[in-house]
Amino acid sequence: MEKITGNFRMGRKSGLHLRPAQQLMDLAMGFKSSIVLRRADRSADAKCIFDLITLGAAHGSVIEVQAEGEDAEEALKALGQFLERAEEPEPAGEP
Repeated sequence: MEKITGNFRMGRKSGLHLRPAQQLMDLAMGFKSSIVLRRADRSADAKCIFDLITLGAAHGSVIEVQAEGEDAEEALKALGQFLERAEEPEPAGEP
C-alpha cells in the first residue's frame, strides 16, 4: 500500500471547529485510505469527529496529513485543499 505525507497550513480563521471538522470527516469518509492528521504532539483519525475536534487546529497551524491506501494520493490532495481554504464552509442547507 502507498503511504504519503504532506504538510498544510490551516487557512480558516476560526480553525477546525465542529462544522468544518464534520465536513472534513465527511470528505475523508469518501476515501478507502487510512488518513491521520497530526499537529504538534496530537494525532487524529480523519474519519473520527471527536479526534478532529480535539486536534486543536487553529488558524495558521501546520497540519501533517498522512494517507495510506489505494487512493492515498487523491485523499491527501483533497484534504490538503480543504485545510488550506481560507473561506468558511457553508452550513448544510444554505446556498
